[in-house]
Amino acid sequence: MLRDRFHTALHLHQWRTASAAGVFVALLVIAYGIAPRVNVLIDRLGTWRQQHAQVQAAADWQTAQHTLLQRHQHLQHQLEQLYVSLPSGDHMSAMLEVLQAAATTASATLLEVRPAPRQAHTTYEYLPFSLTLGGTFHELAGFVNALERTPYLIQMQALTLEPSLDGPHAVTAQLLLRVVTLKASPAA
Repeated sequence: MLRDRFHTALHLHQWRTASAAGVFVALLVIAYGIAPRVNVLIDRLGTWRQQHAQVQAAADWQTAQHTLLQRHQHLQHQLEQLYVSLPSGDHMSAMLEVLQAAATTASATLLEVRPAPRQAHTTYEYLPFSLTLGGTFHELAGFVNALERTPYLIQMQALTLEPSLDGPHAVTAQLLLRVVTLKASPAA
């Protein structure tokens, strides 16, 4: 009976040892089978994170590029408007047309135009004009308003109004104007 108990205990111990070894071997097989797959998944996750960061950086760069392009277009538009306001070269005939158009718009009469020599500065110059206009007070005011609506930068330096004693005009005006222009580039 003792011997039977001993054999039973020995078989039970062997079975437990074999089961524990079997479980350990099974765990090793599972671990070695799963571990490479887990490593592959971890590597793929790391690669995906790097790609996501690169895509995000590219999106940020494209947004910044788009913003800079819009700013450049806005500045280019402002520069084009400035160049309309600052004509370059000899625009005497264009300025005379502008003055005549302003007088016609206001129904004033342009009696005399005397351009003066240009006054040069670093990148721009002034083109002075002395004008004599005739008309009613409202027509002369209309002429000044028409000058303000031109695309050119025109400075009025002096304005003298006198009642006209002879002729068809009620008021005669003397104006001293300066038009700001870009310096003409030297001929190559």
